[in-house]
Amino acid sequence: MSTATRSALSLVLLLIAIPAFAKPIAISGRLLGYDGKPLQAAGITLADPADAQQEPTFASVGADGRYSLTIAGPGVYWLIAHGVGHESVRQPLLFADEKDVKLDVQLGTYSYTTLDSVIVIGEFNKNSWTDGAVMMKRQPDGTLVADIPFKGKKLAYQLLGVVPLHSVNGTSGSDFTYDGGGDYISSVPVKNGKARIVFDSRKLPSAGKPSAITTADASSKLATFLRINADMTRRENVLREKAMAWQAAGKEMKDWKYDNAAELQTIAQQIADERDAFTRQLLLISYLDAQSSTGRDSAIAQMAAREIDPESILWSLDPDKISMMYRFAGKLKTPLTLEEYLERASTKHPVMETRARLSFNRLMIAHYAKDTVTEAAMYKRIVEEYPTTYYAKTAKAEFAPDRAIQVGRKIPEFSFASLTDPAITYTNENMIGRTYLIDFWAVWCGPCIGEMGSLHAAYDKFQKRNFEILSLSFDGSPNDVTKFVEKKWKMPWRHAFVEGGFGNPTSVRFGVTGIPKPILVGPDGTILATEEELRGEKLEKTLDRVLAATEERSAN
Repeated sequence: MSTATRSALSLVLLLIAIPAFAKPIAISGRLLGYDGKPLQAAGITLADPADAQQEPTFASVGADGRYSLTIAGPGVYWLIAHGVGHESVRQPLLFADEKDVKLDVQLGTYSYTTLDSVIVIGEFNKNSWTDGAVMMKRQPDGTLVADIPFKGKKLAYQLLGVVPLHSVNGTSGSDFTYDGGGDYISSVPVKNGKARIVFDSRKLPSAGKPSAITTADASSKLATFLRINADMTRRENVLREKAMAWQAAGKEMKDWKYDNAAELQTIAQQIADERDAFTRQLLLISYLDAQSSTGRDSAIAQMAAREIDPESILWSLDPDKISMMYRFAGKLKTPLTLEEYLERASTKHPVMETRARLSFNRLMIAHYAKDTVTEAAMYKRIVEEYPTTYYAKTAKAEFAPDRAIQVGRKIPEFSFASLTDPAITYTNENMIGRTYLIDFWAVWCGPCIGEMGSLHAAYDKFQKRNFEILSLSFDGSPNDVTKFVEKKWKMPWRHAFVEGGFGNPTSVRFGVTGIPKPILVGPDGTILATEEELRGEKLEKTLDRVLAATEERSAN
């Protein structure tokens, strides 16, 4: 199972008219492995984002890879397909017509680690990524082995260190169970109170194979959707690889430039040539989605604002694209202002989760603009109208009037053992007397890594002025941090590991719903600054101001 949720794909289309008495749609096809062969265990699900109360439609997959299921009618659905030893697929699908569909899915495979540190977790240690996990031992034949005492007939287990940031099934055992997060759990028999687990890397599927989703009707709107979505995914992968290469070279992300002008021009020409409204709107969103340091043509963003209805059900896939669309449009005239567009979308959109997300976006915009009236109104709407959503939970943690983390309040109680020396403990009490930055982070968090340059520069500049950093890791294992510090950024300050990450009681008390989350604390334990004031180039400016004031008070 992944430790981080995969970001949603960004697709926005025209408002889809769903008939009042929609005809159910039968969907069937094959779910296969990267090599075109059936899998030992696999499953496929379609979830309707327009109906949060409705259970997703699930289909088991036969020994020949065939499946069939029925959805309520036309609309946008999330496809989740998974199989043993393969990377799961999660992406939106558009069913615009009331006709049955043939849909085939071929899963891709993971890219693997160096396999020099493979760890077993399972029933024996309550699936903890740290406590009681067992390191496998390499054998002369190249396999890895672990013998684990266990009471029972079978031991269910997964492996860490095979795929980055995932716990996955092993190569030994014939029974597999879906873990609910995209991966599978293996089972091996227990003999004489012990389960022997053998990992043979030669049995792993070939690495890095792409997934593919195809439909029999190449002229359908679904086929158009899949084609343009695949192009967007390709660009996203190229962008990620280039960004990772830049970071691996030790360069700061603030200096990174990605020139994608040629591809933007190609999409712009496709938009100009396209006469079908459906396809043109897909291309418009593809254009907005294509990241580039060269910027966007504001006229194309204006066209998107004119043609895409605020109540389009497709906004449920990435509501943030609304603000992006208006930012690119700049000063060009649009039928609705951004505020009008957001107000209509956040109150009239058919999907409750999307209305909640857009209301939360408006809350954040108002907060940073110091618009206390709108901030209070959006906070009230979110917690009262959408109390069970992630956005209500986050709003309460980050924007509630009585929240713990606020400038001027005392830092809540905390206690963490040092990552490098377990005999040392960092607490809110023994950190008194110095100005320090608490930094909740993880090696898998791209924005966290993007802050490394600023953190190192600030530490080098201010450490002699009684300034310290305490980095609190949300990684799967303390070893992840150790490797990162050895091979990537030195991070020559204090470190601790947060067992359970976001679910840790301290994380909950501190209102950590996303990372990085920086908090600056003064010598007396008072919170001096949070969030945006401590990101990027603003960090040094904030520290300059805060430390100067602290030193002046001390001098007096």
